Amino acid sequence: MDLAYTDQQKAFRAEVRAWLAANVPQEPLQSFDTAEGFKQHRAWEAKLNSGRWGMVTWPEALGGRGCDLIEWLIFEEEYWRAGAPLRVNQNGIFLLGPTLMEYGTAEQKKTSCRRWRPAPRCGRRAGLSRARAPTWRPSAPKPS
Repeated sequence: MDLAYTDQQKAFRAEVRAWLAANVPQEPLQSFDTAEGFKQHRAWEAKLNSGRWGMVTWPEALGGRGCDLIEWLIFEEEYWRAGAPLRVNQNGIFLLGPTLMEYGTAEQKKTSCRRWRPAPRCGRRAGLSRARAPTWRPSAPKPS
């Protein structure tokens, strides 16, 4: 069994690393449990979406990259390595979105999934007040 990364996976890692190096904010964002911090995190999500890095496992038709499991793990490794900000809309990306894509009605898919794609809507919680988010951020390992 060969557990080495393929050339395609290595190229993907290099692409992710380069994009993050050029785009991750130099200063930590404020906590997203504050109005200003929430605004900063939504702007970061918009930046991710502009490069189609916001929802890498989602289908390309919904703004993702259609990444497989290994590519997703590569993205996550590089994201944390770069010290990128915590995600403000994580539950929508990893729980609600995939659930609706798999089990939603045609109407839900038409109205909800496409609506999530534009960054200005990301991070909104229908009918809920903003939950208190953690203010810590794990330190990223230093590049070797």
